[in-house]
Parts: sequence; C-alpha cells; structure tokens
Amino acid sequence: MKVYMIDHFSSVNQYSVELSEELGKMTDLTVLTVNDSVISDNHNFKYKKILYGHYDKGSFEKKVIYLSKLIGLAIQIIKGRPDVLHIQTFFKYEVEVKLYQLLKPFVGKYIYTCHNVAPHEQKQKKSPYHKIFKLANRIIVHNDVCKSILVNDNEVPEEKIVVIPHGTYSMTAEKSVGIIKKNDHSKIELLQFGLIRKYKGVNTFIEALNYLPESYKKKIHVTIAGKQDKKLDDTDYAGLIDKYNLNEIVTFCPVRISDDDMVKMF
Repeated sequence: MKVYMIDHFSSVNQYSVELSEELGKMTDLTVLTVNDSVISDNHNFKYKKILYGHYDKGSFEKKVIYLSKLIGLAIQIIKGRPDVLHIQTFFKYEVEVKLYQLLKPFVGKYIYTCHNVAPHEQKQKKSPYHKIFKLANRIIVHNDVCKSILVNDNEVPEEKIVVIPHGTYSMTAEKSVGIIKKNDHSKIELLQFGLIRKYKGVNTFIEALNYLPESYKKKIHVTIAGKQDKKLDDTDYAGLIDKYNLNEIVTFCPVRISDDDMVKMF
C-alpha cells in the first residue's frame, strides 16, 4: 500500500519522525514535508521536502514560493496516485483543503489526524474544519472527548472516527536541567505544566494568587512549567510574578520539562 503523509511538524520536533519510523515498518510510506525538516536519509521511510516551510523573504516572495510549493505537491500526488493520503497538518487550511478536494480523483483514501478539534484560542465547540471532516474517509482523534465533540457538535459520522491515544515523543526544544526543586510535601503544591499559551489563563492564575491572604500563601507553593513560544504567547509572566511579589511561592520555568525534573514535581 502506497501512503503519502503530509507533515509540517518535523522542522521543530520529533513527533512526525518517530511516528513515520513506526509507520514505515508497516507500509510503503513517503513523508511529504518542509524544507527545514529534521528528517534525513537515516530513516526507514521515503521523504520529499516539497512543502512550504519558513523562509526569510519578503511577503510577495513568500506568496510566490508558497504557490510553487502547492503546484509541486499537486504534481506529486497526481503522478504518485497514493492509496492513502494522510494529512497531519495544514499551513493555510482554507487554501490547502480546496486543493485536496480537487485532487480527490487521484487519491484512494484520505485520513486526517485531528490534533485539535478547533484552534486553541477558539472557545466554541463548532469546528472551522468541516471541509476536511467531510473529505476524509477516516479521522483520527486522540481521546474520546474529541470524538464526542466531533459527533455531537460537528455532525461527523461516528463510523468515520478512530480514537488513537497520542504517543510520547521527544521534542528538540530546550529542556529544563535541574531547575525544578524536589517537592518535599511540606506545603500544598499547586502544579501547572504543559505548553504555555494565552488561552490557558496562566495570567489569571498568577493574578488570583495575589489575592490570597498571607497566611494561605505560607502554606502553598506553585510551579508553572512548560515551553512558552513567544510567537504564540508573548505575555511577561515573570514580570507578573515580580509585580505581585510572588517569587517566594511561585517557580516559573518556561521551557520544556525534562523527564528527571518532571518526576520531582510529584
């Protein structure tokens, strides 16, 4: 079976690399990925770096490059006629989903991995991705909650959806090394960890700590840990902690947490 997988992730982390390694053991896999992908010849699957990535060019030049990459992708699919086109990611959803609709006669089956039912910052459960939901023959989600939202709020047929828990993988992002202190359980430990994004309300959490009576502050310690991508969230959380004089009770670690440091938090 010939499988093409669309991937924009592998320029920044190992997720698609490790997934492709496993899929490559089972099928004839070609990963269609970005120009700055970490994927190399040392893997058991084929790859082509033909997708649009990030370029240090002017806006007009970027549009020309993006268009040329789309044409290259279309040619690859038309010539290759894959049995399965597995779409992991989009760079520009509205543009690319229309391309995939046009290419339907040249593709056996479409699989879409729905990493997020809707953009993180969107509050309503109605997803903007209904076009790919309709096009896909199978949709992969990572938990039953996402499946329920697709079925109940987005009218996706249940038989289309497959629940596959998200695998573990190692990111190439900077990791903490010895920043987290071991929890000695002498205080109540409040822990928030994972990618730091605006929609998670970390600023509200920090501001709320300021209103605790001093007697309560003495009984708690707060750890906020996880990678903060300034392009997605430029909030100065360290500045907020300083503003409210919370440095004695809050440990802020805005990088990905190493396995050793993660163990210390529990």
